[in-house]
Amino acid sequence: MQLLWCWRCKADMPMLDEQEYAEIACLHRNGIESVKDYRKRTGAPLENVSMQDHYATMLARYEEITGYKETNPNAIVITDSHCTALPAQPAVNPCGHQGPSSAAVACRHDSE
Repeated sequence: MQLLWCWRCKADMPMLDEQEYAEIACLHRNGIESVKDYRKRTGAPLENVSMQDHYATMLARYEEITGYKETNPNAIVITDSHCTALPAQPAVNPCGHQGPSSAAVACRHDSE
């Protein structure tokens, strides 16, 4: 784990390495299955499901790794895993911020 600039949050945030991300992603999938199973058994609508209960293991592990207490499991695992998982060599964007991925060609920080 490393603290790197997050263009979405506009702050330094914990960024997981590939091994850490794989572990968290697995726990996230377990949370998804738990929610699906709960809804199938109870018929509860998604808005009535406690995400903290179904993703408790993932959220606790993330806090162990990063020291950062996150309450939204989806904020941790985002669509593009390369935005969360660090490559061996993080890119430095033209604005000077380290990017989360060497695939970051265009600088997302131009609006700052």
